[in-house]
Amino acid sequence: SLKSKDGMPGMKHDMGGAAGMLGGFFSAVKLKVSTRVHLVLCLAENAIGPTAFRNDDILTMYSGKTVEVNNCDAEGRLVLGDGV
Repeated sequence: SLKSKDGMPGMKHDMGGAAGMLGGFFSAVKLKVSTRVHLVLCLAENAIGPTAFRNDDILTMYSGKTVEVNNCDAEGRLVLGDGV
């Protein structure tokens, strides 16, 4: 599903949570905190092309579980679920 021109404004805010987590992780590394820190960023590129997934595609997640795509506008939810 491609967003219309009216649906695009504000989409940059979608990445605010990941950007904040990356900033916090970067700060922890620069401060050389004594605790071991890991960061998993669940990122998606909403692009069109011949390799983009479509409705009814079956994807294999990082865990090995498979999911069926029922909504092509759900890429963020798919990678978030995969990361969790």
